[in-house]
Amino acid sequence: MRESLLEVQVYIRLMCDLRYISEKKYVELAEQTASMSKQMVAWEKSEQQKQSDGNRCED
Repeated sequence: MRESLLEVQVYIRLMCDLRYISEKKYVELAEQTASMSKQMVAWEKSEQQKQSDGNRCED
């Protein structure tokens, strides 16, 4: 999933460089995608924690 988000970030940068979007819009979109990336990292860590907790043996 994060690979797809990185691809979107590259396209947004390219759109700014080619002047399809303004720098102001680029900053706005960059902040939004950065926020999404952080959320995805936190979600992935949460899922890994759930999996490792499920693999523990209860005494």
